[in-house]
Amino acid sequence: MQYTVCSDFSEEERAINAQLNALFDQWSKELKQVWDSYDESYFVTDGLFPAYGRQHPKVLFVGRETLDIMGQSYIDIFLPAIREKWVGGKPLERHAFFKRMLKITYGLIHDCPDWKDIPPASVIADTFATHDGVSFAFMNLSKLSHEYADNPSWQADWGSINLFVEKTLKCSQNYFQREIEILEPDIIVTMNLESFLSAFGDIRLQESIPSVNIHVLSLQKRSIPVFDCWHFACFSKPDLEAFYLPICDACKHFRLQR
Repeated sequence: MQYTVCSDFSEEERAINAQLNALFDQWSKELKQVWDSYDESYFVTDGLFPAYGRQHPKVLFVGRETLDIMGQSYIDIFLPAIREKWVGGKPLERHAFFKRMLKITYGLIHDCPDWKDIPPASVIADTFATHDGVSFAFMNLSKLSHEYADNPSWQADWGSINLFVEKTLKCSQNYFQREIEILEPDIIVTMNLESFLSAFGDIRLQESIPSVNIHVLSLQKRSIPVFDCWHFACFSKPDLEAFYLPICDACKHFRLQR
């Protein structure tokens, strides 16, 4: 298991990373006790990108699992990839997953401007995770990387994901909830994880609107909106109608219902 070695973090963010590293250590050790077949070499750490703490609002995205980066730091792998505008063997503008996270974060931080007025992802990437740009936090539901030596499929390994969640919830504390507590997001965007959201703790469905279910997570005396939407890698869905507009609408609905 590797932790981020990026040097771009502020002193406050380094303290957050220290908390996350301690959490991941304990998480992995407890999984060894409750899961006979658990292999710690597949554990992938995640968390915040630099300058996340300066964002208003702070956005946390939650995905399913990583692909082909077993034992590494998600942040260290994808921070340079985004900045170099080349992710997973393709240009950033053709990588729906990261392109959408960048543009939607930009939109949320800038009070939901028209989609056409949001810069291309390749432009946002120029200052990504700096004091002059946008940033976000990211965590996967399963910390185990989906490797493909014997299975050349890019689809989610739901068997592994379900087992990871099941075994984690048998540990002495709710590690999903604790990671969110450490990251202290203002908005959480989950990617088609509706059936797993109860793993985050005290959460309730507030309202369903087209393409988004709006939940409220009660955490440390705060009410955090959780917007569950389509997975960001779903290339068959349009950026504007299936992702950006519904998420912006969900923000407005949450504010109105508070």
